[in-house]
Amino acid sequence: MKLLSVAKPQGMLIVTKSSAPFRRQITFINYGAIFVVAFILGIALGAAQRSYLLFAVIAFVILFALAIQAVELRRNSNDDVFLFDKETDRFTYNRKPVTSLKNIEHVLVRHIREEDDQPEAEELALVISYDEGRRITLAESAKLPGAKEEILAAAREIADYLGVPIEEGTRTPEESWMDSYHSSV
Repeated sequence: MKLLSVAKPQGMLIVTKSSAPFRRQITFINYGAIFVVAFILGIALGAAQRSYLLFAVIAFVILFALAIQAVELRRNSNDDVFLFDKETDRFTYNRKPVTSLKNIEHVLVRHIREEDDQPEAEELALVISYDEGRRITLAESAKLPGAKEEILAAAREIADYLGVPIEEGTRTPEESWMDSYHSSV
């Protein structure tokens, strides 16, 4: 299951970030939540004994953690389409204009490290840098098998299409704000 796909129809470059890997995780979390709810209900029926109360609290905490994870996955569950169009000189994100292609400075491959002094990156992010320091993240590898290679291949294709360099950088997961989207058109 691919995270990124790149197409080149009629002088354009289209990069699609697929939500399919995240949808499978959402399904798993939904089944986990159903199991935990059933477990809580079973405990509630037998709650006459105090020893079951501890199990109910633990199950509720697990259910809460599953809900938080589900919200994060839902945020990633829509396909995102990034269009680079030389004919109109536009870079768009989900049909919304971002900037002119002339304003794109470089493709950034961001190495995401859990800690700044960590020797090797855990994950990669594909970022477009434009308009003197603005950035938009196209995708993160999100611990998906093969995603790092897909990000590197997409970075090369985008850079070749635009005629811009590929640069590398690092950040921690908490510094994702560094690569956030700012519309300029």
